[in-house]
Amino acid sequence: MVKGEIRKSVEKSLAGFQLKKLDFLVEKPKEAAYGDYSTNVALLMAKQVKKNPMEVARQIVAGLQSNIFKGVQV
Repeated sequence: MVKGEIRKSVEKSLAGFQLKKLDFLVEKPKEAAYGDYSTNVALLMAKQVKKNPMEVARQIVAGLQSNIFKGVQV
């Protein structure tokens, strides 16, 4: 359920970009130090837009509008 909500929020943040469909993952990291959930969406999107994945990740985070996140780290 939480993964689905995260996916919906990320998909909404991507709506302004003209992208091919991204089949990204939302998963629990193996290391707890990396947070509760992670996604590979910035890496996939960076390939399409030919930009640095960290820059893309910051753009995605800026577009997130949901109260389900306590915090988001890049």
